[in-house]
Amino acid sequence: MAGVTVKQLASVLGVDTERLLEQLSDAGMKFNSADQEVSASEKVRLLEHLRASHGKEKQEVRAPSQITLRRKTVSEITVSGGGGARGGSSSKTINVEVRQRKTYVKRSAVQEQLDGDPEREEAQRLLGESKLRREQEEIEQRALDAKRKQAEDARRQAEEEAAKAAAEEAARLAAEEAARAAEEAARVVEEEKRSGATTGHGHGHDAKPKVKEKDKPGRFEEAKPHVRRADDRRRNPIVIEDEEDNRGGGSQLHLADGVRRAKRKPKGKAQSASRGGSREHGFSRPTAPVKREVEIGESIAVGELAQRMAIKVGEVI
Repeated sequence: MAGVTVKQLASVLGVDTERLLEQLSDAGMKFNSADQEVSASEKVRLLEHLRASHGKEKQEVRAPSQITLRRKTVSEITVSGGGGARGGSSSKTINVEVRQRKTYVKRSAVQEQLDGDPEREEAQRLLGESKLRREQEEIEQRALDAKRKQAEDARRQAEEEAAKAAAEEAARLAAEEAARAAEEAARVVEEEKRSGATTGHGHGHDAKPKVKEKDKPGRFEEAKPHVRRADDRRRNPIVIEDEEDNRGGGSQLHLADGVRRAKRKPKGKAQSASRGGSREHGFSRPTAPVKREVEIGESIAVGELAQRMAIKVGEVI
């Protein structure tokens, strides 16, 4: 309202022009005619004078903390309508009104509002402390995880080294055992060679060759120690010789071809009686041996052999 005359201001306020000139004069301002202009500062001085004259306290005039702007714009648009009765086209105009509102706030007012809120300050302080505490806990947790991982790696490495050492020790013991077994086998072979050389030197052609494991008689053949082959019996036939001497000796079993005789001597009372009878009667049996040749097959029982030899089984055994 800058550049408003006294007459226009009196018309806006609804008072007489002369009355307004008096009020301006009472407020300490000099206006001589109604056509003089009234500035904004003069209006403020007039307002303060009027408030004081009506008994109201003087209020400090401050600039507003915020300003709200309102804008209204009106525009027209033409819309085409449907066809009429004669098939013609019609259109109509529509008024569009747009209202906008914007509020501007001084920064100092916002800052004063924030600074004057203790609850907000306390919340911000607690939020900062919580954030700092969370960051500290994350740092400690990362350090603990790194330490645990380092200990786990050290333990795993120690276990691997222990397993490797155990495997090396087992391999070393196995190698020593194999070397010891090889040395023992070599020693046994050397002893057998020496024993074979000694036996061959002492007995000449009588030394028997080693019998292989597969050439040895089986378990069932070992259970018959008294069975002999027929060809051995043919080479060395058994001869039964009855020989009587002055002491009353019994029958004797001989082997032919210069084989050593086996002579069984009587024992006990029978021997004493025999000796006594021979001395008492003075009878002597013939001393010519009685020879019987017995053919033996592939196998023969001991009892059958004793029966063929006409002697007791115990004597055959």
